Amino acid sequence: MTRSPWVRLALALLALTVLALGALRTARVWAERQFEKELGSLEPAAYTRPAVKTDDNAARYFLAAVGKLRVEEEEAKLLAAWALHPEDPADGRLSALVAKNEPALRLAKQGAGLFSSFYGLDYASGFHAALPDLPQLVTLGRLLGLEARLARERGEAGRMVSALSALASLSASLESEPGITVFHGGVSLERLQLAELALALEDPRLPTARLAQLRDAFSPVALEEVFRRVVGLEEASLRQEVPEKTGLATFGAADFWRFSGAQKARKLAALGAQPCARWAADTRWEELGNHEARLLLVLAQAQGVRGSRLLLQAATLCLRHHGEHGSLPASLGFLPEALRENPFTGKPLAYDASTGSLAVPDGVTLWSTLRLPAPPPPFTVRLPLGTEKPARRS
Repeated sequence: MTRSPWVRLALALLALTVLALGALRTARVWAERQFEKELGSLEPAAYTRPAVKTDDNAARYFLAAVGKLRVEEEEAKLLAAWALHPEDPADGRLSALVAKNEPALRLAKQGAGLFSSFYGLDYASGFHAALPDLPQLVTLGRLLGLEARLARERGEAGRMVSALSALASLSASLESEPGITVFHGGVSLERLQLAELALALEDPRLPTARLAQLRDAFSPVALEEVFRRVVGLEEASLRQEVPEKTGLATFGAADFWRFSGAQKARKLAALGAQPCARWAADTRWEELGNHEARLLLVLAQAQGVRGSRLLLQAATLCLRHHGEHGSLPASLGFLPEALRENPFTGKPLAYDASTGSLAVPDGVTLWSTLRLPAPPPPFTVRLPLGTEKPARRS
């Protein structure tokens, strides 16, 4: 029996719809496999970090220290205000706050030099997993930074180094977590730690023996790699928030949503392989949703902090050269290749041997342009030339 043109048209449209839905499902499966290959699982629980032996667990000491903190609400606000302007002299109330919390700070310093940690965070609930002690851990980090500042001003190099080392371990313990809030908290604390570390390296009173210890006072966390896991957990969590529906009406929509989400996540995570200045210039910020914009701003801060970290690591090697040869190096040619380029601006470090100045070109400008939280990490350090007063022993 000859079918009417309308029947033939309906059958053709049905066939095209089936083909389109099949192609969309194929694209979704491919995108999800690429996601799992590049970023990680689409199951939030897979992002839970493995437990660490008790003796090696830095988090153990920091959580114990938090339990001994004695910081009132007004004191916490005062400390937070100082962290926004750490270059300002600390007033007497802050000095008293450090003295009052000496037991907690001593306990925190037992975690110095430990870069393995486990806070017991279970990501089975996705980005709803929370670290209740995070505000107190941030307060502890600020106290360690403040203690380092006060110790440096008093010429107590040993106490300064131990505080900076503990702050590096605390920062690293938070930076290792794929939860975006905890990760960001660690990056913010490392920003404070690097600011104090830069001031220590600029101080001509710093004993040579303490300089050797400061070379180990850096977080070893590969921030861009952890950011990939942050993005992976975010996408896996979003899928958990919106369970997949069945039925012909939602079949194509669900596949498209999951295909699009996997592709966006892959692109966001891949940006960490480029200098921040490059991808930020290519990003159409006005077209981003709040979720994507938040992730990219966290990535920018992480790359800025790592750029500052590499700058200060280069500075410690320049000072070691000074100690071994009696003068700063004539150029940066002796540095490892990894320290010469910068993941924030993408430009080589600027160096002036005559003034001892070492800098990340345009670092402050880029940080300001992206409207990242003040203050920026140190993008310039001026090393002592060796003509100052001899260092005190400490």
